[in-house]
Amino acid sequence: MPSIPTSARLLLVVFALAVGGSWVHGRVTHREELVLEPASREAAVRLGTLETPREPDAAPALPAVPTLPPGTSLSRTHGESASAAERGDDLSAEMRLVSEARRTMAEDPVEALALLDQHRERYPRGALREEREAHAILILRRLERTLDAERRYTDFLADFPGSSFLAVLRDDAAARTAGAVPRVSRSGR
Repeated sequence: MPSIPTSARLLLVVFALAVGGSWVHGRVTHREELVLEPASREAAVRLGTLETPREPDAAPALPAVPTLPPGTSLSRTHGESASAAERGDDLSAEMRLVSEARRTMAEDPVEALALLDQHRERYPRGALREEREAHAILILRRLERTLDAERRYTDFLADFPGSSFLAVLRDDAAARTAGAVPRVSRSGR
């Protein structure tokens, strides 16, 4: 039997050790993990393991704002003593009212004006008062309630002299004077 040179034997030993070490390393680091899944969706929610994919631009659905019966006023008005949660609740309700009015302005201006009047009664000094008044003026003009629109516009100028809505209100007044804005019936349709 021919003799294997020492350098070749050494090379074979190193190779065998490398292959064996690689195999041992693979066996040690590659473990199969046991994953326990909850039996139901309710159990996953309870355990906190349910991952629900969220759309990045999706806004949560807001609950509907209850409407007040005619002639009813709210006794609850938050002042300086209100907690942050109470003020946040009020702002959410304000946003829903003004957003709904803005959404219905084109289709049903009478309904939109009723929502803005409801906002005015509930939140006379609310955070969205400036926007509410600007939209109300536009709707009153559209409904050809000129005296009401002018009265509110005068109050608006006094309360919000630097408002960003002034340009829109002035443009609307100019367009109506020029006859460029179509008139709407009182029903809004």
